Amino acid sequence: MSRMAWALLLSIWCSPASEAATVIAGGTTNDTEGRVIKLSDGRLMAAIARNPYGSWGSTDVHVSFSHDGGASWSAPALAVGGSADQATIAVLQLPGDTIRLWYASNATGYYRIYTAYSMDGTSWTAESQLALGWGSTVQCYDPTVILEPDSSLTMIYRGGSGTAGGAYVSHRPKGGSWDTSMRPVNYRAYRPRIMKHPDGTYLAAFQRQSGDSTFKIDIFVRRSTDLTSWSDSVRLTANQNSHDARCLHVPDSGYVVYYAKYQAAPYDAYNLCRRRSTDGISWQPEQQLTFDGGMRHNTQPCPLLFDGRLGLAWAYANDYDNDNDVLFDSWPATGAGGGPGARAARAGLRIYPNPCKPGSPLILEFPSKQGGTVPVGVYDIAGRLIRSFRFPGTAGKVEIGTAAMAPGVYLVRIGRETAGCRKLVVVR
Repeated sequence: MSRMAWALLLSIWCSPASEAATVIAGGTTNDTEGRVIKLSDGRLMAAIARNPYGSWGSTDVHVSFSHDGGASWSAPALAVGGSADQATIAVLQLPGDTIRLWYASNATGYYRIYTAYSMDGTSWTAESQLALGWGSTVQCYDPTVILEPDSSLTMIYRGGSGTAGGAYVSHRPKGGSWDTSMRPVNYRAYRPRIMKHPDGTYLAAFQRQSGDSTFKIDIFVRRSTDLTSWSDSVRLTANQNSHDARCLHVPDSGYVVYYAKYQAAPYDAYNLCRRRSTDGISWQPEQQLTFDGGMRHNTQPCPLLFDGRLGLAWAYANDYDNDNDVLFDSWPATGAGGGPGARAARAGLRIYPNPCKPGSPLILEFPSKQGGTVPVGVYDIAGRLIRSFRFPGTAGKVEIGTAAMAPGVYLVRIGRETAGCRKLVVVR
């Protein structure tokens, strides 16, 4: 590789590091959703879907709080629990400071949408299921709720059954009840999400089948100004293995849709990506936000704007089928860049011996506590992932083998984005 090409690669991969991701919910529990909002008292609050290791059918809703903009979080506390499965969460703070949760529960034998409220985020009062117009044996779940400028609420959710199953919307006037007109957004859609642009246009993002089997799914969006008539769908992914769409309005770019996308070699994992649009019709090229490999999946993105920053909560897989953590990161809201990264690893990591010989031990040393765990990847100059692992976020050393590394130049990258890298030379 020429010196110019190598310099270009370094400039792309070694961009300034953003703040490190922090753990909202972790440990031996399975934490699969993180929905973060900013409260009127300045705190961030995360609503988390938590179940015991591998027990997906017994999820409860927990809450955690941050007083420092997401740098640290309180231990998750139970908000809504029970013998049933309480999952697929939405959360908002309403005018008057009432915090409200929406979630699906199968307490009646069928998943239906319920709500609970709190004034402080600590003491919660559960209420009955929502009446959305469906029969008692039709399942409704996966709500997302937005607050309208007039303090009314709009919800998108998965409802219906058979060929009529898909994404539906409902509206609730301030002080009124949810409408029961069961307005469809897109049949066969799952995990529907909704946002509203300041010009009054709604954007619905969802996943649906895009191939010859139900396992082949991609991300689509549709627009509307009245929640009844929707534009033709626009397809945002084409790999037939993308899901967990989440949409947001960002002032400098209009519409942004986040999603989890499966990537084959060198990753073999789901990583978070996003696409931006100024009009909801034409979309900019995909940006990849996380770079984990080896089945270390990143899913369930949940973005939010707060204090001039763009925050992102997501699920990170320690064991995809049994043990996930909820992580959080933030960066300045303006500009096309930004994404999960690593804070001080650029300056703090030591790699030695460097140069090293194939087969000799290579030591990576962190001199100080980073918080959480830090993803590390070793790449060749063509950008192929050679090794990936996670370093404990405490001071210490880790030794990795180099027997499979041919002589040449490599990049050791620390963090989930193109940040915090070190040059490594392997010699004969």
